[in-house]
Amino acid sequence: MVLEKRKREQTQRQEGEQSRSPLEQVLLERQHKHQETMKEKEEEQRLREEAQLLEFVRVRQNLRKVHTALQKTLHSSI
Repeated sequence: MVLEKRKREQTQRQEGEQSRSPLEQVLLERQHKHQETMKEKEEEQRLREEAQLLEFVRVRQNLRKVHTALQKTLHSSI
């Protein structure tokens, strides 16, 4: 019974896909392309944000090194 139900559902899905008009098919394709484009843009934005964060971390580390070096020179000169 379960197999029969699954087969019926599958044939209904296939019939539904085949009964789509050309306009519906074009609209679905555009929707998929739009969704893919949005995913790509989100990924690019995420990568940009990560790069900015990494740059911030590098600058902070460099400042920390400079600060410690200055502190050492001040303490050694005293």
